[in-house]
Amino acid sequence: MSNFMRIIASVIGILTVLISGCNFLQFHSRKWVILMLPKMIANTLAPGIAVLGVICAIIGIVFWAPLAIISGLAGGLISTIYLWRVINAKADFDKEFGPHWLEKIPAEQRQRLPQKRWVVWPSRLPEVRFERDVVYWKIPGTDRGLLCDLWQPSPDGFHSGIALIYLHTGEWHFADKDFGIRPFFQHLVGQGHLVMDVAYRLCPETDLFGMLEDIKRAVAWMKMNAARYSVDPDKVILAGGSAGGHLALLAAYTAGCPEFSPEDIQNIDVHVRGVVSYYGPPDLTAFFEEGYGRVNPPKKVKEITGNLLGGSLEQRFDLYRKGSPITYITPDCPPTMIFQGQHDCGVPVSSTRSFWDRLVKAGVPVIYVEYPLTEHGFDLHIKAIAAIAKKALKLAKTNSSLEDISQYSPAAQTARYDLDRFLALMSSCKAA
Repeated sequence: MSNFMRIIASVIGILTVLISGCNFLQFHSRKWVILMLPKMIANTLAPGIAVLGVICAIIGIVFWAPLAIISGLAGGLISTIYLWRVINAKADFDKEFGPHWLEKIPAEQRQRLPQKRWVVWPSRLPEVRFERDVVYWKIPGTDRGLLCDLWQPSPDGFHSGIALIYLHTGEWHFADKDFGIRPFFQHLVGQGHLVMDVAYRLCPETDLFGMLEDIKRAVAWMKMNAARYSVDPDKVILAGGSAGGHLALLAAYTAGCPEFSPEDIQNIDVHVRGVVSYYGPPDLTAFFEEGYGRVNPPKKVKEITGNLLGGSLEQRFDLYRKGSPITYITPDCPPTMIFQGQHDCGVPVSSTRSFWDRLVKAGVPVIYVEYPLTEHGFDLHIKAIAAIAKKALKLAKTNSSLEDISQYSPAAQTARYDLDRFLALMSSCKAA
């Protein structure tokens, strides 16, 4: 029995070292990107890996297994370092909203905010109203409607007035609404916000600018139906992850550009109160040259860029600039919140830092949070990421308990902590 325990503890200890060590990996080429999923597991499950490592070390002490002791303590220490660094990656609200910014939020709403950046056991998610497959626009000449899901507070619950329009991830080609992010929506509804989870058209059915029109139609629909859903039409927020984050930024920053608004909503104001990007590429040139383009096969990159923008960077440089949020930075851009992983293999952190710097210089209120050693997709559950990698999207339907794993992710939890404060400010403060 003693030998068996020594072997098991040593093997598990070694595994904790190998997995937690993935936190320090950063991918710059296709050669090593196969390790992206283990790294995301290491990021998401860092607290559990730390505990597991300590348990292995304790078993090693009891049964005297030096390898289990050393490997368990090493794996636990590495994961603890990652956890500590992420928790301390804080948003600087004082700089943008003044030292007394928290006092701008009404007491009732302030009391609902999470009090800790990360907790071992997340609080129970609230029951919410869920309205599936609401048509927000019909494609002309067809019977097909573009759909959204609406997540709403209970009628007698707290309502912030915020309507957050969320745009899913998926490389502009894959995934759908209701994709690996239900706990996030339930959390937001618990803060009193309505969430509109949008299914926009994807490539190759349309290109980037067709998607942009769909999103602006979603904004227009939400504003026109604001009274019906007890939200303030002046408190619409755009948000999204990865490709959805890029589209959210682009739609928010081009709200005043008639060339990007379809004729059927030309007379509707599609400006938004704020915009939130989870690791969305702000500069498509950098994205395809320095990030995504380096870690994916040339054939795939050619297909993605061809469908999205009609050709390669050399062929359609003008469209890459036209499709980049960084092109449209002006002092009139809405307040912006950006979440970025330092080790994001697709979205170069340098391009996001440059984007942030230009927003600051333009005088745009912007909150930037960068998570050390963190990979792309840190807020999604692992099953959804694996499904994107395999193109097996049906496997990622969120009726699985695996979706709850994302709630334990240090980066996901701390992002919610800061996002809640940003949205509370957007709800409480008057638009500029």
